[in-house]
Amino acid sequence: MHNTTKVGLFTRSAVVALALATSATGIYSVFNMDAIFAAAGLASLLVVLFPFLFIKTYDWFSTWTSVIIVVIYGGTTPAICMSLRWPDATYVDEHILLNHSPEYFVYPSFLLLLGLAFCTVGYFSRIRLPVPVFAIDRHYSLSRTYLVIGLLAMVSIASLGLYIRFTGGATDETVISGKRTVIRTLDVQNEKDFSQYGYLRQGAILSLTCFLVLMSAWSERFSRLSSPRVVVLAFLFLVSCALPFYSSSRDQIVWNYLCAMGVLYYSGRSVVSGRSLAVLVGVVGVILFISAVRNERSDSTPLLEKMKTKLTPLLLNRHGPNVAKTAHILHSVPNPLGLKYGETIYVWLLAPIPREILPNKPMVSPGPIIGMEVYGTKFSGVPPGLVAEMFWNFHIVGIVLGCFLFGLFLRFVYELFRAIRTEDGVVTPVYLFALFPLGFQVLNNCLGGGVVMAMVDLLMSACVVAMCTVRTRR
Repeated sequence: MHNTTKVGLFTRSAVVALALATSATGIYSVFNMDAIFAAAGLASLLVVLFPFLFIKTYDWFSTWTSVIIVVIYGGTTPAICMSLRWPDATYVDEHILLNHSPEYFVYPSFLLLLGLAFCTVGYFSRIRLPVPVFAIDRHYSLSRTYLVIGLLAMVSIASLGLYIRFTGGATDETVISGKRTVIRTLDVQNEKDFSQYGYLRQGAILSLTCFLVLMSAWSERFSRLSSPRVVVLAFLFLVSCALPFYSSSRDQIVWNYLCAMGVLYYSGRSVVSGRSLAVLVGVVGVILFISAVRNERSDSTPLLEKMKTKLTPLLLNRHGPNVAKTAHILHSVPNPLGLKYGETIYVWLLAPIPREILPNKPMVSPGPIIGMEVYGTKFSGVPPGLVAEMFWNFHIVGIVLGCFLFGLFLRFVYELFRAIRTEDGVVTPVYLFALFPLGFQVLNNCLGGGVVMAMVDLLMSACVVAMCTVRTRR
């Protein structure tokens, strides 16, 4: 698994242009404080792209790419919208800024940039964790692959059906696409009937693993994918998008597409093609449709009108390294959030244990705590993201050390899989499914959740690949 491209003049020029735009916006913010948000958002992107001025080659499907994506999605884009008060000024003031003045966000912005800077240094510095080099002497057996993928696809579809059934179904009387199994109280230990059906969700996303394994096997064996094979892959891709659509997980559909492009990238095929662009258009359309019908019951409201209404929370989201969200959390430590001293991280070790087995299992996700204590929401959580979570647990020391160590770890994960000697693209689906999105998941959600769920996905995808491969005879 190795494919790098040269960092050319265009990429370096884009980073320089970004630096000039950041400087100009920063200077303008001295005269108009509303520009502080855009300045912080552009600076966040500049920090994670700054090494491109010096590196010679780059793997566009490395783990650092997921960091760039989450900064654009959760940091830069909403920050620019905050400064412009677009598309809804009232929504910006009341739901995003919580009616605070721009001065309230200055100090947290510097801490956010500090965390991203140390994460970048950790990833690109010459300090490296030792990476073992070993070989995996296995290759795909198409007969075994077809049998395993067929069985697991049926398991995935059955899991999806059961999940839909247990969470209310998708009839005209219910929400078409919306958040399911929402936590409505922080005292989940006393909610004996509460379940998020984690194992059914995990079973449902087996279809994505099946899709990536089959696509990887065919990409390595055949120079051209025939129409029947494309139809099979399209079916598996649609099944893999069914759960994210039903549970309104827009980012997962994007990652499904990016993982597919990653298989093409590592197999030496062109990522930019008519088929891939057509799928991209379809993915964008699905994202817009999900945004339009999210948490909406069937009614006669025109779809375009719904899209206009739902565009605001899509652009002004509370995800990733968001300057407004980070500021609210930082100002809420220690009161009312307190200092957690690692509790929000290690509690995730209990996540794989079903609540049916451990009825007194505490709430593992920190999002509902922030949603209720900071934002005053009743039915939705707000994930802290890496920088805010490190401050919440260990104050400024946590931002410096935690972000640096995570950057170091993210580079180690990528180098480890790149160093594996194998054939037939055996490790490609495992890496893309479990570890490629790791930076996004941690900076978007939380450290413990991102790492633990990546390990669960790693184990699951590795088992699928093991069942689809046989030992290579020497």
